[in-house]
Amino acid sequence: METKINDLVLEARQGDNAALKYLLNRCKKESLPLSVQYFYKAKKLNYDYSDLRELVIPAFFDAINKYDPFRSEFFDFFKFIYLCALKELIKEAKMIRYKEDLSEFKDSEERTYCDTGNISNVDYHLARVNDEERIYNMIFKEGKVNLTKKERSFLQMYAEGQTYKEISNNLNKDYKETRKTVISAIGKVRNYIDNQWH
Repeated sequence: METKINDLVLEARQGDNAALKYLLNRCKKESLPLSVQYFYKAKKLNYDYSDLRELVIPAFFDAINKYDPFRSEFFDFFKFIYLCALKELIKEAKMIRYKEDLSEFKDSEERTYCDTGNISNVDYHLARVNDEERIYNMIFKEGKVNLTKKERSFLQMYAEGQTYKEISNNLNKDYKETRKTVISAIGKVRNYIDNQWH
């Protein structure tokens, strides 16, 4: 059967529509469990199930072009590519949300500061450009926030877009412990900002 699949991949590369159709339909079926698995994460980030399924066809053609029969089975290779695409989508969505949340927080802080009359319009715009860098430096370079080494490490991974589960898996830590550590670190950062910027 595997030899037949490899032959079909070669035919698909040569533009055989029947081979392409058969392999694509199989890949759509093979990818369903992964789509279902990532749907909950995607939904929390305002993605629909259809957004996940749209990644199937690009992953399919990527697999067709890059598949090496001496290294793996075709459908396993396709699922690996599709899984990478799903993870990238989720990661990008989290980074966008993180930046949006940070922007909303900065807007709120800056409006409060401007309303007191302590800052000019020019200074306001300069502050907006520099705040994100200030916050990053304050936490990870200057060490001004009183975080433990563990909290700083976990928070940096979280800020880079990793989920609690991904952090716990990468560091071989308990999920609840990871979540508690990140939340604690975020709380310390917020308290520091509240105390220093008002």
